[in-house]
Amino acid sequence: MGSVSFDRIADRYDETRGGPPPDRPHLMIDAAGRVDLHLVTHVKTRSAVWSQSPEDLARTIETRTWSSLWDLPDDRWSAIVEPAVAALRALPDPHRPRERRSRYELLVFERP
Repeated sequence: MGSVSFDRIADRYDETRGGPPPDRPHLMIDAAGRVDLHLVTHVKTRSAVWSQSPEDLARTIETRTWSSLWDLPDDRWSAIVEPAVAALRALPDPHRPRERRSRYELLVFERP
């Protein structure tokens, strides 16, 4: 993986699904419309900031903490997850926490 950043490696698990995550806003809005829910609010949260070491993230991935990893086939695990975990552990000082940031989108629906 060369000199890939911590955040890029951390985000790599999204690729395990083989497509966009099912909670992308446009997909949620489409799905809600099919069951007669209407979008009331769609906002982006402020950035959340936390610290995490590459080693901590590697362990989180290996224990399949995220539901997207629970039933991942072995071939995708080997091709995508194992290289990402190895790249995390290969970063300089993998036990040193790094600052991470994320933003989330909040969607509120109602039934008419």
